[in-house]
Amino acid sequence: MKTTINNICLIGSFIALTVNAQEVTTIAGSGVAGIINANGSAAAFKNAHDVAVAADGSIYVADQGNHMIRKIDANGDVTSYAGAGTVGSADGTLTTATFNNPTGVCFNSTGEMFVADYSNNKIRKIDLQGNVTTFAGSGQSASFDATGTIASFNGPVGICVDQDDNIYVAEQVGHVIRKITPSQVVTTVAGSAGFSGSIDANSNVARFNAPYDVVSDMNGNLYVADQNNHKIRKIDATGNVTTVAGDPFNASGHMDDNGPNATFYFPLSVDVDQDGNIYVGDYGNHSIRKIDTNGDVTTVSGNYGGQGDVDGPAASARFNYLTGICMDNDGNIIIADYGNNKIKKLDFNLANISSINNESTLVLSPNPVKNTLTINAHTSIRDITIVTVTGEKVLSTKQSIFDVSHLNNGVYFARIITDKGTETIKFIKN
Repeated sequence: MKTTINNICLIGSFIALTVNAQEVTTIAGSGVAGIINANGSAAAFKNAHDVAVAADGSIYVADQGNHMIRKIDANGDVTSYAGAGTVGSADGTLTTATFNNPTGVCFNSTGEMFVADYSNNKIRKIDLQGNVTTFAGSGQSASFDATGTIASFNGPVGICVDQDDNIYVAEQVGHVIRKITPSQVVTTVAGSAGFSGSIDANSNVARFNAPYDVVSDMNGNLYVADQNNHKIRKIDATGNVTTVAGDPFNASGHMDDNGPNATFYFPLSVDVDQDGNIYVGDYGNHSIRKIDTNGDVTTVSGNYGGQGDVDGPAASARFNYLTGICMDNDGNIIIADYGNNKIKKLDFNLANISSINNESTLVLSPNPVKNTLTINAHTSIRDITIVTVTGEKVLSTKQSIFDVSHLNNGVYFARIITDKGTETIKFIKN
């Protein structure tokens, strides 16, 4: 994979490095629908619909077809986290509780998990002790504002939490965005229950058409994947709804352009990074799109011409009706590749190296190296990526001792992820 260096400068023992490096890899899933707990590609999902990343980096999957929540740990081991694997709405322990087509998952600031339990029309909670309860929703198909289980939902799909631990729900069938406070008070933020449309206005005067996902940014704004309008909408802190990108006449397509000149095809998922860039899982186009802070829309990965199952450089990677995306703790995008029954990762890590410290607590030896490189660490090593000075990824391993004899002579950088964090160290191959 070729990348482009934007800036590199040597300052003593520190190097500031910025590159454009994007690559798609499969984290877990064989591609065959099923329910198999195993490592990486030996595991199986059935219509993995959404993903969320916990504080420790573990990935949790709303495994819709299996009616479960699955977990992928740092080693790629897949386990069944919550749900008995049968259809139901029973509260209980992790293994006795039941779900019915869970479609969305997120965490609050204390690590509690919330699940959009679509066919049960409920929002479920999994606490830190592993108890599954119904946080809000009576189970009836309606958009009724009230508290806790007295309130009701109509097709809750996407779910997110803001900085104050308020929960927001994209209600597909009800055409509204709902809010649940930590004290379980449910209100309607925008849209009018039961009325579809495409109107930019304030609060309940605004209209959506099957909104599918919602995310909150650091400033209290909400962004909505407005599925049937083929648009990305914004709800500001005052409840005012505007269109960020998408055709004014709700036309579908795949046009990279600015704001109203860009087109989407059933966008189903949305997330936002710390810089305010919006990322969109463009379901019908089998691609990940980006909307920058100027409103310019570009295709980050995937091909609108058709679905596929191809890992590798972002531009040539292929997806099959992706339904869920989220940013991980390193700023990469984790992807629920629904049609491929896989969980994938769009790696931006190589684009985010800000400092390289050659006075690291980790030791690379020998340095310079000819054949075998050893990394000595006082903690567990999770992953090692080797790149050239031009940003090209040339090696990836989880082993602390590995062969580099095949590399050309020159300067390289080892990006090492451990249990204590990430360090990038320069070494010379001769």
